[in-house]
Amino acid sequence: MSGLKLMCPICTDDVRETEEVDSTNCGHIFHSSCLEQWKERNSTCPQCRHKNPSTHKLFFIINDSDDETQVENSDLTAKLESSLKKIQNLKEKLEESNVNFLSLEELYTVQEEQTKEMKNQMAELANNFENFLQLHALYCESEERARLLLQENERLTLENDYVNDQLDLKTPKIHTTSASPQYTASVENSIDDAPTAKSELEDRIKHLQQDNALLNKENSFKTKEVELKTKELSMLRRMLKETSILLDAYKEPQHTHET
Repeated sequence: MSGLKLMCPICTDDVRETEEVDSTNCGHIFHSSCLEQWKERNSTCPQCRHKNPSTHKLFFIINDSDDETQVENSDLTAKLESSLKKIQNLKEKLEESNVNFLSLEELYTVQEEQTKEMKNQMAELANNFENFLQLHALYCESEERARLLLQENERLTLENDYVNDQLDLKTPKIHTTSASPQYTASVENSIDDAPTAKSELEDRIKHLQQDNALLNKENSFKTKEVELKTKELSMLRRMLKETSILLDAYKEPQHTHET
């Protein structure tokens, strides 16, 4: 009787499905027990006061489909609420996924830039390595040339010292020979005694003077050559120093990159 919601006017209680119900000919419904007790005291209808109403039993066929419908509606409502919660959760996860996607996209962009930079650095390192090999070859060549120049400088120094020694030995001899009074007197005597000896002595003096001039020229030449070699050696050492600085400058970033 949940669909009709009937109430007994005598006791004012709801009419339940399991209770017996009577109806009067004036159309009112009561509990069978309540109506029997009323008829014992009164002969009128409890509702409209109709006199001597006739009564008869009422039998209701209860349709439980409403309850089933209510249950189904409740189930559907619960399912709907559950689905709405799931949709909300899915929306939240979707938003979180969108945020993660944007973060990953940004991270990918950064990683792509880093990869591009790394490729550029690798190309630069390859170019620097090629330059390093060239500088290393130049350094080795310069070092070998410096070693040869040092040897040549030592040889020229020794040769120059030897020429100076020879010059020192011959110069006093020439001066002594040409300036000594005894030698002059001897020459004059020799000239008086032997005209041929005079010519030989003059030739000898002339020859010694020429040797002395040649030795002076050779000494001057060797001195200038030693000075040129010394300048070249100094310039080469400066080049070696600059090359060494360049090599150190190349090794420093390469070591940092490997670290």
